[in-house]
Amino acid sequence: MDSGLLYKRLPRPEVLLREKGVISSIQATAGNLTGPDFRKIGTADLSAVFDAIDQVFFAGAMGSETRLPGTSLSFRLANRMTHTGGTTAFRKIGGDRKFEISIAPRVIHETFQTVDKATVCGLECTDMRMALIRIMQHEMIHLAEFFCWGESSCNAKRFREIVHGLFGHTESRHRMLTPAEKSRLTHQVSPGDRVEFSFQGKRISGTVNRINKRATVLVPSPQGRRYSDGGVYVRYYVPLNDLRRTVE
Repeated sequence: MDSGLLYKRLPRPEVLLREKGVISSIQATAGNLTGPDFRKIGTADLSAVFDAIDQVFFAGAMGSETRLPGTSLSFRLANRMTHTGGTTAFRKIGGDRKFEISIAPRVIHETFQTVDKATVCGLECTDMRMALIRIMQHEMIHLAEFFCWGESSCNAKRFREIVHGLFGHTESRHRMLTPAEKSRLTHQVSPGDRVEFSFQGKRISGTVNRINKRATVLVPSPQGRRYSDGGVYVRYYVPLNDLRRTVE
């Protein structure tokens, strides 16, 4: 892939016009993405989003690179990812190059179930489809850097300049709603809070240690194990709806 394609500097009106073209293409080719929000999504939809961005912003150059002998690109729905909207992986096996773009639909769904708009790559998104497009734009620059230089990093100056110049991204990371942030908004519970919950008919008190699908609550007990703060705790995994925040 010609690295010169990555160093375009598109004015904001041009970016918005091209993104309208991306949306039109997605509506025609991605069966689950005909509307701004979606209930389900498949890898074929991810491929359609990739192809639309590739055609509008890169004239198909990225797709052409993935079809070279010894090169492959696959897409994956990463439902276990909770702290980022997507990742791009690169493996070199012998003389072959294998790439995989993973997207976390759960992160997108949970964000827009909780808030009306979200900041993705520094830009405001008011619907799930636009958030997905921005995440895919980000991951495609990782892919392009792997094509051109064999390495890629969100933190590097080159990456930040490319995503800003092509897409207007003002941040080089996805800022989506994490499970902990969603819990804070919907349940008023955050890591470090004192909480109560019921277990086998008893009310138990503890401290929220972390939050994913459920909260990890540490309860002081001599039967537990020692943690870095010096305390000895038993660990419970508790549904967020079962927690009640307490005030000491």
